[in-house]
Amino acid sequence: MADARTRAAHDVPVLGYHVNTCNRLRLWRAEACESFDFHAFNAGDFHGAVEQKVASETLSKVLYPNDGTDAGRRPRLKQQAFFVSCSLQDMLRNLRKRGLPVTAFADHWAVQLNDTHPAIAVGVTPCRWLALANPPLNTLLLDVLGPGWPGQPEALRRLEPLAEDGAFLERWHRAKLK
Repeated sequence: MADARTRAAHDVPVLGYHVNTCNRLRLWRAEACESFDFHAFNAGDFHGAVEQKVASETLSKVLYPNDGTDAGRRPRLKQQAFFVSCSLQDMLRNLRKRGLPVTAFADHWAVQLNDTHPAIAVGVTPCRWLALANPPLNTLLLDVLGPGWPGQPEALRRLEPLAEDGAFLERWHRAKLK
């Protein structure tokens, strides 16, 4: 299987500016599950003997391929999925190791997105995203749905009957414009 790979973490210390703190930036490297195919090598297929290793490790060797074509979009999407998956799995592993429930994720992790991967917004809870992106809309939803709605996306269905409510629609439009 050409896409069989594992991951290796590499931590880079990042010093704070004019503070006495140091944070960890965890980077990921893709590695092949099998680095050498002896069967292919013994059959004379020397390129095929290392093909899986090369294909797997290429994923993290050259970042951000040109995504102007399908040939560039595929590896870029694979990179995004790989890096996000590695990071999320690591954060969840850390929570389990500390005996914390998944619901405590947002209390222990902040995930920064950059402009290179704007479509990937994992690790940001709906409530936290909305509170930061549009506080007035967040307040409206909390008023109407109550504080438990972020953990229950199905609660958004309770907005459907309000689609004809003029006062609610006015608040909704005002909140969305801010």
